[in-house]
Amino acid sequence: MAGNYETALRSGAERTGLTIVERVGTPNQLREALRRERAVSTMKLGARLLELGLVRRDELEGALQVQKTDSRRHLGEILLDLGLVSKGHLYQVLCEKLGIPTIELAQFTIDPTVIRLLPEDLARQSRVIPLCLVDGNLVVAMSDPLDPEPIDRVRFVVQTPVTPVMATREDIDRAIRVYYGGEAPARDTPGIVKQPRPDTRDAEPRRESATAEVSDNSVVGVVNRMITAAYASGASDIHVDSSSGAQHVSIRFRRDGELTEHARLPAHLRAGLVSRIKSLAGIDISERRRSQEGRIDFIENGPAELQLRVITVPTRDGNEDIAIKVFPFHDLLPLHMLGLRPHLLDALQQLIATRDGLMLIAGPAGSGRTTTAHAMLTLLNVPGAKIWTAENPVEIARPGLSQVEVNPQIGWDYASVMSTILRADPDVIMVSEIRGRETAASAVEAALKGCLVVSALHSHSAAETVARLLDMGVDAFSLSDALLGILGQRLVRRLCARCRRASRPLTPAEIEALLQEYCEGTPLHRQQIAAEWAQRFGDVLVLFEAAGCELCGGTGYRGRIGLHELLLGGAGLRPLILQRRPVAELAAAAISDGMRTLKQDGIEKALAGDCDLREVRAATV
Repeated sequence: MAGNYETALRSGAERTGLTIVERVGTPNQLREALRRERAVSTMKLGARLLELGLVRRDELEGALQVQKTDSRRHLGEILLDLGLVSKGHLYQVLCEKLGIPTIELAQFTIDPTVIRLLPEDLARQSRVIPLCLVDGNLVVAMSDPLDPEPIDRVRFVVQTPVTPVMATREDIDRAIRVYYGGEAPARDTPGIVKQPRPDTRDAEPRRESATAEVSDNSVVGVVNRMITAAYASGASDIHVDSSSGAQHVSIRFRRDGELTEHARLPAHLRAGLVSRIKSLAGIDISERRRSQEGRIDFIENGPAELQLRVITVPTRDGNEDIAIKVFPFHDLLPLHMLGLRPHLLDALQQLIATRDGLMLIAGPAGSGRTTTAHAMLTLLNVPGAKIWTAENPVEIARPGLSQVEVNPQIGWDYASVMSTILRADPDVIMVSEIRGRETAASAVEAALKGCLVVSALHSHSAAETVARLLDMGVDAFSLSDALLGILGQRLVRRLCARCRRASRPLTPAEIEALLQEYCEGTPLHRQQIAAEWAQRFGDVLVLFEAAGCELCGGTGYRGRIGLHELLLGGAGLRPLILQRRPVAELAAAAISDGMRTLKQDGIEKALAGDCDLREVRAATV
């Protein structure tokens, strides 16, 4: 394999007449390169790498054989995992194919007004540097211009179309030091100084009224930057934790299920910060003795298209903690991106296409049930369908849906809402959660009357959901008739695709132990599963582990992936429901019909390199 990429590119270009990656060093050259009609190469990636001498033919053929066993993986990803091509070489060729210029940042002069468009913490975190504006687009330099996540973050913050170009990581780091300053700020919201924990052992407690007054503009800026930073970092939740007396206010973000501290704010900001959030959420600022809930459409009050669900909780000394759930308008995942296996995805799509029956999503809090429910509604949200939702509260406002917010305090509970919706000509009804007998009975009744009902329920597994509904008092005959299926799910952290590494091949004893764990408590046979694994993952089985890189913040994990099991209703399950058979029998019957349990799905995803086995075991105990 060629050691010097520039030499390989040039020699390849001389042999083939193909253009090499364009390198520019001035703003004018960059504008010309971006505006020019560029001829994008139609040569396949493997052929181009072979042409440049960056891989050998036998290496390329081996990678293509791997791709045949897993068509979802891109060739470039396989080549990287096998160590056959470096990341820099691969990205250079991909950028050449896409017509993305490479910037010589050392020669490039950036206008300070452009630098001010991008907050310093986002530039450092995402390793991007803004260069200039071209035709209304902000041009940013990245070491990986094919990674959509940093581009989305920048676009979200600047609210301007973003065009990525390529530069080396070293040049980007140097430019950040030059234009933003030599030292990276502590993990903090831009413009907020992290406060040390004060020593209050000998200090007199200070009354809130004695603290310095905070101007409206400063509090508005703090809240806007906090929310913007949360979204830019991929956080799903924001926690504002108040402390008593002179202690700081802690801001923590939950990313990929893990809660980490983002910033500490001085105590004198506490009252203004809490009041600002409560005001945006439309809840009573003066009420501090009981919990309140509200919602913020951030696009109306800030620079981003976000919806936020706010919950306040009274704590000691008259303070309040606030939990904020972040719902980006445009980040609702479609059903095919939730990590469902192809045959399971097909079965699920066929179920909800019937538009008649009860489809349940089971799992604990934080398992992604709301995301899955809205992904189903996205498929069903067509002009010919009338979709009603009954929610408490409405978490994600969606065009095309008639969303009703339940309010038990005024007698507008789930049963009342469902009774009203059933008289309003529905095709599809989504109930945010089944919590009691009346809601469950209403959902089953609606399904029997010819509607598709989608709902969520707290349950450990798909099979246990049936027992839970029967324990609630739902009529067994009605449930067996109405039930289409139950999708059980969990979320586990996804291994970072850039830095994950394969462990040594598993020994026969380790494979036997893994097969035993996979088949335990089920009617499946180890020999059958071993043959399936050999066909899907090859004769040599390996597990993958977290390594850590700059993209994943050194954690080895980036994002989350779902583990799923689908229990199908119908003739096979109906007599078991009518006889109220134990959960183990329901699960065994479903597995005999082709269901794979949450742990089984997780083990297979661990073998595929999507997650590690430790995460799977922790989520499926």
